[in-house]
Amino acid sequence: GDGAICRTLPFAFYDQFALLALGTKTGSSSVAGVHCDLWYAASTTKEGQNITASACVAADGVPREFNMTTGMAYKAVSEIKYTFSNPRIGALSDDVFAPSEVCASKYPMPACEGGSKQALTLYRVHGKAEPYSLVNKNAGDALG
Repeated sequence: GDGAICRTLPFAFYDQFALLALGTKTGSSSVAGVHCDLWYAASTTKEGQNITASACVAADGVPREFNMTTGMAYKAVSEIKYTFSNPRIGALSDDVFAPSEVCASKYPMPACEGGSKQALTLYRVHGKAEPYSLVNKNAGDALG
């Protein structure tokens, strides 16, 4: 639409499924009636963060379910659960990877008109044990 913008992610991309390459088969199960093998992997980052991943992978090599826990304080990324249904396997056309019109023509976005700064009221929902610091934390703005 007219208000579309293009911006980069504020963090580096990482392949969530990569940890499974270190995994071991732990059994079998089924997801939505599709038989699949259960895989489990665990690792600790150099910062001491424990990460676990498990997946139920069907005979076609496509996960039907994927779970990952990171132990991060930010709950939205501390536990991730995906269930995949009706996956399609095959080559993708180059069009799938083409940038959208807005990213091709409006990135980076121009500075605000007049270049002035504007105050925002922000909020962050957090647990009691989390520090009050906003460093490396997501926040919402009061305007919605």
